[in-house]
Amino acid sequence: MATSGVTAFSNTARDFVKQAMVRCKATESGGVPTAEEMADGIFQINSILKFWQSKDVGLWRETGGTLTIPANDASGALPSGIRDVIDARYQVSATNERQMTRIERAEYFRLPNKEQSGAPTLFYISRQRGAVTMYVWPVPTAETTCKLEYDRIVETVTGETQEVDIPEEYTDVLVTVLAARLSGIFGDTDPVLFNEAKQAETAMFDADRPESYFMGAA
Repeated sequence: MATSGVTAFSNTARDFVKQAMVRCKATESGGVPTAEEMADGIFQINSILKFWQSKDVGLWRETGGTLTIPANDASGALPSGIRDVIDARYQVSATNERQMTRIERAEYFRLPNKEQSGAPTLFYISRQRGAVTMYVWPVPTAETTCKLEYDRIVETVTGETQEVDIPEEYTDVLVTVLAARLSGIFGDTDPVLFNEAKQAETAMFDADRPESYFMGAA
């Protein structure tokens, strides 16, 4: 018998809310959530996604880009969709890049002369609530391009017909965690469902790590 030939399994916020409500027995199969139930469900989806983001889960959100540092300027504002910078290289020419070393806030402010000019070798990322700024040192005397690898912010669901910003393999994890949360909103919290959600999340956290996260036996 032939298979479908289809590999995509993208789901909308409505799909997740409906399946989670069925999973936690808040509605029967085929039931249609009310506007209020859908609003609660979408809020919980976004809350879950942002929580996962705080756990540094999201290899699917890693991407690349550039940042232009103006001449004689020690910093540049990163686009609002960037959560953190993983790696940075100073672009010497179209075919030559030099690795930059990341330092943290205290290290940056311990630099004796933050205005020293030269080719940037260090960078510091200032993550504030409303913006992310990249500081470089030494300060370039000409407009400079830095190549970046960064962690983008997970996209917020703003409507029930939108797809949710997760890989398809985590569909069941989101349904289970969402169902556990909704069970406490629409009725009594289901301890069995709660434990299933915790186990699913833990397995996802363990799986969604870069290879460098794991260390071999001593």
